Amino acid sequence: MFGINSIIKVIKIVYDQAKEEYLNEDKVREQLLNLNLKYERGDINQEEYRAQEKKLMQRIKDIREYKRGFREEGGREE
Repeated sequence: MFGINSIIKVIKIVYDQAKEEYLNEDKVREQLLNLNLKYERGDINQEEYRAQEKKLMQRIKDIREYKRGFREEGGREE
């Protein structure tokens, strides 16, 4: 049977991986490129493109602000 420390360790690992994935600016840029391809192929219209692009650009801005604030607080990025 797992002890409480093991459970906490697993939760921390999952949290750290999810955070790393969410804060990965390269992945968001890749999503922007894919969005552009969809638009160019005609898979989505201009309205849908702009709406999704706006969300992705906001996410990049949020990631950068988070990282900037983290550094200013003396934190260490992993």
